[in-house]
Amino acid sequence: MDLDEIKEKEMMNWNDGVIRGIPLDTGGMMNYFLEKQKEKGLKIKTIDHFCSCQWNSYRTGPILDFLTSDPRNPNGMFYSELYDDKFLHFRGAMNWQGFPRTIKETARKNLEKMIKTIIKS
Repeated sequence: MDLDEIKEKEMMNWNDGVIRGIPLDTGGMMNYFLEKQKEKGLKIKTIDHFCSCQWNSYRTGPILDFLTSDPRNPNGMFYSELYDDKFLHFRGAMNWQGFPRTIKETARKNLEKMIKTIIKS
């Protein structure tokens, strides 16, 4: 974003919140600002993503190994999120959900293993 060019910056809201009954994470309330920009004809890129706990398949390789080994996965669904098949969101690194320390550490170690495997290849 070129902040010098953006009009109505006061509408920018990086907070979390709820829109149409959907709970949103940090930056979710930017929806109103982005919708206003679309109304003006500005092109806004939509990011394809897999939401936490709503997906359970991915191509083979170290990312799949990490995703399937995450002890925080509920009911066979992946706890992490993936955006544009490029950005993996390792949710809960600060453990705001209160998982037992061993579960959080196992997930973190599995993430580290995945990253090292990708770097080596």
